[in-house]
Amino acid sequence: MGPQFAHMETYSVKPNKAGNSIKQVLGEAVRDPIFSIHIDDPQPPRIVHGVDIAQLKILHDEMVNNAATSVKRKGKVVHRAIRKDRNTLMTVVSSYPVSVADLNNDETGEARRLYDGWIERNVS
Repeated sequence: MGPQFAHMETYSVKPNKAGNSIKQVLGEAVRDPIFSIHIDDPQPPRIVHGVDIAQLKILHDEMVNNAATSVKRKGKVVHRAIRKDRNTLMTVVSSYPVSVADLNNDETGEARRLYDGWIERNVS
């Protein structure tokens, strides 16, 4: 097997210095052409755990909106929302060291069994 990695990162609505934002990350996840130019042949995402990306965006926005508060300040009510540069989305990307082509070409099914076990260990 080749190298594996797991990468965890957080994102905000406002792009960071590298230009990464929630819009960019979710756009790449759904293979939006604007955010997937680095992929030769983008395929639809395969959700292995959780909800689809559109539902995730809805849940995220509801969470952020529900976190807004109203406070009294000098006799006036002031509304405070989560700042646009506050990280509110965390992602984890895990790589598997065997190509999809190799998984599909394994006639014994052993490569696919190992892969499915790896997915189970990563999402549980």
